[in-house]
Amino acid sequence: MAVKEARVMKERQVHLEMGDEGRPHVPEMLEREVSIHSRLSHSNIVAFLGTDMLADKMHIFLEYMSCGSLYHLLQTRGPLQELKTASYAQQVLEGVHYLHTRKPSVLHRDLKTANILLGPNGVVKLADFGCAKRVSGTAMHTLRGSVQWMAPEVLNQQPYGKTADIWSFGCVLVEMITGKAPWGQFETSIAAMIHVATVQVLPPLPEHVA
Repeated sequence: MAVKEARVMKERQVHLEMGDEGRPHVPEMLEREVSIHSRLSHSNIVAFLGTDMLADKMHIFLEYMSCGSLYHLLQTRGPLQELKTASYAQQVLEGVHYLHTRKPSVLHRDLKTANILLGPNGVVKLADFGCAKRVSGTAMHTLRGSVQWMAPEVLNQQPYGKTADIWSFGCVLVEMITGKAPWGQFETSIAAMIHVATVQVLPPLPEHVA
């Protein structure tokens, strides 16, 4: 068992298929997620605390965020006030900047309010590195993330880099201001995907927003 320190933790269990030698097989994406997250340390990144293998399950231990997700907050309370939006946005950007300035850089590739967790005293932290990837100058083409927060170049499977995370952050910002998911005017995620990929415009903002 490898756990960094004694503290309140959240446990995530991942069921593993058994390999040819009768040992649990850890999928490449899960290996990459653990490898990336375990090397991150920042006040706006949910702390990775360790892993344990028991039978056919991998147990992943993460920092416990007592106030839930930003998505849940918006669903229950609606749009955020301007000062809180500014505070949360700054903290998210601090986390993104930290990722992008690693060597090699780390792209999150799934920034959305469900992956932004809240703690006491207004603390905000990025979570879920299942889509994250290290990059070293070479642009990516792989379609990863959640459709309504994806940048046009990702949807079109064109070369993309750090700016794809910035687009997703912009969608999160719109969501904090409006209380609604970006491109919520479309009935399905597929319709939103086609619109973003072909029209390539910014998500609409309320008229009162400067």
